Amino acid sequence: MAVLHRREWNRRAGLAWCLGALRYGSGGNGSIGHIAGEMFQSLTNTRMAHQPYAGAGPALKALQEGSVALLFDNLASSLPLIREGKLRALGVTSLGPDAALPQVPSINSEVPGFHVSTWFGLFAPAGLPEAQAQKYASAFSAAMHSPQGREQFKAMGLEPQELTLGGFGSFVQSEYRKYEFLIKAAKIRLQ
Repeated sequence: MAVLHRREWNRRAGLAWCLGALRYGSGGNGSIGHIAGEMFQSLTNTRMAHQPYAGAGPALKALQEGSVALLFDNLASSLPLIREGKLRALGVTSLGPDAALPQVPSINSEVPGFHVSTWFGLFAPAGLPEAQAQKYASAFSAAMHSPQGREQFKAMGLEPQELTLGGFGSFVQSEYRKYEFLIKAAKIRLQ
């Protein structure tokens, strides 16, 4: 995930910043971009106004048009625009530099405690038999580690990490606990 802004500084967005009404966009209320913005505000005492959009596509378009000054977005959707020079990555939300953008600093290096990562996982209904779940997990793992799978993940700025079914369940629970307090404190609600 990265913090992005337009290649050319937008006068309107710059004026909004000076007036203390910096607007940041996200892919929607309760999205990881929204949570990242709230975490950034909390850790830096920066005043920002959240502008949710109906997904990453509309948020990226709003950023390019100058309707918002910043956007917290995952690299899978924004990396092509960064590579085309249409957007500039200001920082990554991982603890250290990201392999897809090694020249972009981690926000954590300037704002200790700031760490937000986006991840994707394969989910199935809770009642799925263990044997079937293992079969799906194995098939997904094989696709993820295939040459074509590796290339597609790399193009999106993703680094595949494999967890056992139990390990993934524990990871999901830890992510829930990690963001639960912030979501309640910021009164984030899905709409």
